[in-house]
Amino acid sequence: MTETTFTLERVARIEASLELDPEQRADILAANELDEDGWERVEATQDAAIRAALDRDDPSLLARYDAAYVARIEDERGTITVEEYASILAASRRGRAPERLTELGIPEAAELRLMRVFEARLVADEATARSVRDALDD
Repeated sequence: MTETTFTLERVARIEASLELDPEQRADILAANELDEDGWERVEATQDAAIRAALDRDDPSLLARYDAAYVARIEDERGTITVEEYASILAASRRGRAPERLTELGIPEAAELRLMRVFEARLVADEATARSVRDALDD
């Protein structure tokens, strides 16, 4: 496989899978026809593209990466509910987000990506935003 077949979204999905199940790293990479060196190259390529876009004040690549990453997390562990998200926010306010993420089967490294994806969801859907506020008030 060539590096051009590794879209931003594909790299995000692979990263999420690797973080969800680090013990399966070799199998996950092999399933994507990658070795460690190939993974480092495709990851660095997408990281550079995201950084370049951010340097131009364009967050769209980061948003796409985050969305694909969180979608893979949800594909593998189940949908992250409004209540779960609110519990992560509440735990974050107490400095306990890593523990809550672990309890939910979500990699600690996913915290910022998850926050950005849910922020976009909340902006787009007032009912969801209200549900998060209500859950935080409980």
